[in-house]
Amino acid sequence: MKYLWAAVFLLLAGCAAAPPVVVTAPPEIHRTFMRDIIPVSELKCLKEPNGDAVSTVRQSAKYIVEVKKAGQDCRQKLEGVREIIQQEQ
Repeated sequence: MKYLWAAVFLLLAGCAAAPPVVVTAPPEIHRTFMRDIIPVSELKCLKEPNGDAVSTVRQSAKYIVEVKKAGQDCRQKLEGVREIIQQEQ
């Protein structure tokens, strides 16, 4: 009987010494999709003209001007998107 009480005491002492279990909530995750922030108009550039029909100097010059306009349009829109992304970070 003496050993029984000693065993019960040791078991209870062992349970009392166990560290408490701490449960924490997971951190909140906020997701922002850039497609919701960037306007659709900023995601489409002017089409590059087709240069297959160029046969004269005048048509070549017009083609070069149109290619430059399309490139400038894309560069301006890319810069706008870059500014939006930098503001969000």
